[in-house]
Amino acid sequence: MPGDAPSGRGDEAGLHVYGVSVAFGSLRAVSNATFSVGPGEVAGLIGPNGAGKTTVFNAICNFVRVSSGSVRWNGHDVLGVRPHHLRDLGIVRTQQGLGLWPELTPAQNVAIGGTGTRQVGWPSAILGLPGAARGRADRLRHARTLLDDWGVGSYADTPCGALPYGVPGAGSGYW
Repeated sequence: MPGDAPSGRGDEAGLHVYGVSVAFGSLRAVSNATFSVGPGEVAGLIGPNGAGKTTVFNAICNFVRVSSGSVRWNGHDVLGVRPHHLRDLGIVRTQQGLGLWPELTPAQNVAIGGTGTRQVGWPSAILGLPGAARGRADRLRHARTLLDDWGVGSYADTPCGALPYGVPGAGSGYW
C-alpha cells in the first residue's frame, strides 16, 4: 500500500521517505511526503516556491525535526542520526546558493566536503602531521576521480575564479 513503511527487514536499498510531515508551530510545511529513490536512480523534487521542497531535504538530513513519518536509507532508519554522521552512511547534501571558493580549484572545492579512507584527528590536521597530509592527498585523488566521472576533469586544477561562466564548477557556482 503506498505510504506504508517497509517491513523493517533492513534489506530495502535506496532512499524511502514515508509519510513525512514537518510543522513549524501551527504552520504545516510538509504533509505526508512519501517517495522512494532506488539505487542508481536520479530523481527530482519539483513544485512551486513555498511547497516544502527544501524542508523535505532538511528533514531527510535531520536539519529539521520530523513531526511524523520515517526516512530509511538502505534499510536503516536515519531519523535522529546527527547530520554530520549521515555523511558516513553516504547521505550528503549541498545548501541552496552553493558557492565555491574562487581561489581554490574544483578539485580542492570538492575535496573539502569529501571523506577519505584515512581517519585523521583534528590535532593532526592542525599540527600538519604526515597523516593529515596523506588524508588530504586521498581526498584530492578522490575529488579528481569524481570530476573525471562528471566530465569536467580537465578543469580540476584551474582556480574556479578563472573558469569561464557556464563551465560546471566555474565561479558561477554550477555543480
